[in-house]
Amino acid sequence: MELSLNKTRIQLLNRFKLFKKIHLCEIYDHGATVTSWKVDGKEKLFLSSKAVLDGSKAIRGGIPVVFPNFGPWAHGPQHGFARILPWNVAHQTESSVTFSLEPCKKSREMWDFSFKVEYTGNLPDPVHKVNLI
Repeated sequence: MELSLNKTRIQLLNRFKLFKKIHLCEIYDHGATVTSWKVDGKEKLFLSSKAVLDGSKAIRGGIPVVFPNFGPWAHGPQHGFARILPWNVAHQTESSVTFSLEPCKKSREMWDFSFKVEYTGNLPDPVHKVNLI
């Protein structure tokens, strides 16, 4: 979803909240980034006060997905393009969400290979669990 405001293009991000007993987790579809995980109301992750949540760049902090490169990269942004692209929701329940990322125009400009990445954020007992396939 996009919104134009005084010639400024702003990407509205989707945030998914997962609940299970004493756990609360927030994951954005932008980069499939986990930005918050609370247990009994206490935050367990770092999210920078400089984090930008408008889709203009990678979210700073939380649990990012680094793909297809870690560190500086001549073909695209540091730590790859997965952190700067919107992911699709493949499956969602009250306590889990699975995102998928496949080649798109923007990714092919940087890395012209076929791929499929799936990322699941899950709140099983007793800890938060993420799977990257």
